[in-house]
Amino acid sequence: MSRSGFILAERVALFAAVLVSVLLGLRQGSLEERIEQARERESTMVPGSFAPRYHTVDLAGREIRLGNTEADALLYFVYSSRCPYSERMVGVWSDLLESRQDGSTIEAVGLSLDSIPQSIEFEGLHHLPFRSVAIESLWERDMHRLGAAPQTIILTSDGEVVHSRIGTLDDPLSRDSLFEAVSRAVAMSERMRARGNDP
Repeated sequence: MSRSGFILAERVALFAAVLVSVLLGLRQGSLEERIEQARERESTMVPGSFAPRYHTVDLAGREIRLGNTEADALLYFVYSSRCPYSERMVGVWSDLLESRQDGSTIEAVGLSLDSIPQSIEFEGLHHLPFRSVAIESLWERDMHRLGAAPQTIILTSDGEVVHSRIGTLDDPLSRDSLFEAVSRAVAMSERMRARGNDP
């Protein structure tokens, strides 16, 4: 092999090695994205799934039904007293509840990832405008797929998840998508009731 042929072969091999490295890097990035998406699905209820239905007691000791409602939509606000972002979301959640002008009824329930005493303290400190339930046990958290706070979960009256968001809603676009999701949940609930499927 001539010297120029050897140099050409060397450059082709180097180019092939770089190309393989780039492709493997892209594939690794894709794999990391899929792993992150899988983790997120484990941490929140996903649209199209249904919330578990059962009766429990709220922080005041009153019976409460989770997973469906007689209202037009059900909102779950997931929070933790140890999470500073949960504190920031209290105002957003309050705005969401106060802004409904279409006559629809919305039931909001706080799902606290804290102990009952911590949950009661947080509820009193922030004057939460909704009833809350302490989801203390790991099996309950797993059943609800509550692995992170804050979360905003919007459900139809029969408990179908329409929208789920982990994190804060600081930008107007995120808040608008939340308001749109509530309207979708109300419309879906109305269609379900028109077909005779009450919760």
